Amino acid sequence: MNHYHAFRKFGKLDWNASVLGFGCMRLPTVDGIPTPNINEAEAVRTIHNALDRGVNYFDTAYPSRITAKKCRAVFDSNPWPLDLA
Repeated sequence: MNHYHAFRKFGKLDWNASVLGFGCMRLPTVDGIPTPNINEAEAVRTIHNALDRGVNYFDTAYPSRITAKKCRAVFDSNPWPLDLA
């Protein structure tokens, strides 16, 4: 189910990024308090939803290493073709 079809060349790389990106800094939490209390099941569902719709640009919010690790685990465990910036 790929609903999103707007892509642009990403700088000088040989890669087209979805114009709509996904910010991982504020993934769903268990208690409404930002990281590290991420609701993993809901976060995985949310990321899968974006991937299923063609989003391939994810800002993993490097300063928040917990969020970046959670996102990376989802990407590594699934067959979608994407590159992380």
